[in-house]
Amino acid sequence: MFDYNSTMNTIILGSFMILVLYLTYRTKSYIARIPYPFLMIYTALIFLRLCWPFDRKQAFMINIRHIYPAISSFLVTKGHWHAFHFYYYQVLAVIWIAGSILCLIRIIRNHICFSKLLKIMPKKSRDDIRKQYRNRMSASLYQRLTIIQTDYVSTPSVARIRHPVILLPEMEFSDKELEYIISHELQHIRNHDLVIQLFTELLCALYWWNPLVYLLKKVLININEIRIDSILSKNWDQQETHQYISCLLKVSQHQANTGSDQKLIAFAARQEPLVERTAYLKKDGKQKIPVLSGAILAITMFCSITCMFVPYQIPPEVESESFTIPADDSYIVKNNEGTYTLYINHEPAGTLTDPYDSAFEGIPVYQTLKEAKSHEKN
Repeated sequence: MFDYNSTMNTIILGSFMILVLYLTYRTKSYIARIPYPFLMIYTALIFLRLCWPFDRKQAFMINIRHIYPAISSFLVTKGHWHAFHFYYYQVLAVIWIAGSILCLIRIIRNHICFSKLLKIMPKKSRDDIRKQYRNRMSASLYQRLTIIQTDYVSTPSVARIRHPVILLPEMEFSDKELEYIISHELQHIRNHDLVIQLFTELLCALYWWNPLVYLLKKVLININEIRIDSILSKNWDQQETHQYISCLLKVSQHQANTGSDQKLIAFAARQEPLVERTAYLKKDGKQKIPVLSGAILAITMFCSITCMFVPYQIPPEVESESFTIPADDSYIVKNNEGTYTLYINHEPAGTLTDPYDSAFEGIPVYQTLKEAKSHEKN
């Protein structure tokens, strides 16, 4: 069953998982040591959690006593405007859906504009390169692939899913650098990274109001680059690894001088992401998950699957024997024998032993009845 509480859990748990991944990614000494499959399993669970706002009967319920109950109460509060009656969660849902539709329209528009740009921009076909690396791709990919060179991009990139296009900038590459670049872009195509990027864009459209989703998009782009680097460098020696890093830095410097290509999967990004990629390429020995960050990621994954937050509610058997204390019309007075009397609307309502219990939070406590009456005048 779908309801606003399930959606709240999806937002809370999904956002928390993104935050943990981002903080781990920002810890540069850790990200190079965490195996890529582990990161991708974690990322897949983030996608699943954000796209699965449904109750799970077997989930472990965690009662939240602060903030969440107030938010939950606000969402189910009724409002009205002229002849229209509504709940506030319905208003927020309409705003959310409208924003997502606008973002989806923007994605479609950008895709159409980019497709038109590919057709009309000045470019030079590099079919010679495609033939040179024919033995590195399947027959199907060879038939569908196009390689062009243009000054409309500042870094080697790949675009389009069904009929991929590798775009090379107008700069000189040595044969070895060209081998690195083509191998890198072909690996992006084999790994279906453009599909992953498309799903990420759709997730950003769905959660357009959540800044953490945009952090996820940034982290995923750079993690995918690390994956490609790890695949290519698997059997390299130290010298070849350094040559590859030099190629990355060369392309990154050209990109910094001419501008970036935001809508493409690029061979090299700006300097900051290159720090993580260089750290990964220079790693020594077998990858090991750091104990602390690995444990945090694992616990977060487990909680996202097994836990569900719910606003605290008084049990029915207790609620039937309880009443609400109006804080604005109540106060507590100390008695001579060490007990306290609760007054509601200046009338005694009961005797207390601990006036500072959380149940009486916000209700003033006085030493004498005279003091109370002097402060509590209606």
